[in-house]
Amino acid sequence: MDIDDFLSREEFKKQNERERREYLIREMHKTADRALIAQMIDLFGTEEKAQNWFYRPIPALEKKRPYDVCKKGEVEKVKEVLDSLDYSVFY
Repeated sequence: MDIDDFLSREEFKKQNERERREYLIREMHKTADRALIAQMIDLFGTEEKAQNWFYRPIPALEKKRPYDVCKKGEVEKVKEVLDSLDYSVFY
């Protein structure tokens, strides 16, 4: 099941904020490798902030979410964007 389908389901909407965040963090850990997660946390400061970024459309990824790019097996593209943010190099 696609994450967008899951997020739109009524039972997900009924969960409290903590349960939703825990689900999204678990999904992030399944989708991204350890190095990418560590890089996001290092750059953004917390796992919650990394998770927020991971599920947002990013202009440098052609307005795709890092989540979607990682699901396609293109983790390196996401790492390159993080590198550019870390070194303040913008596309």
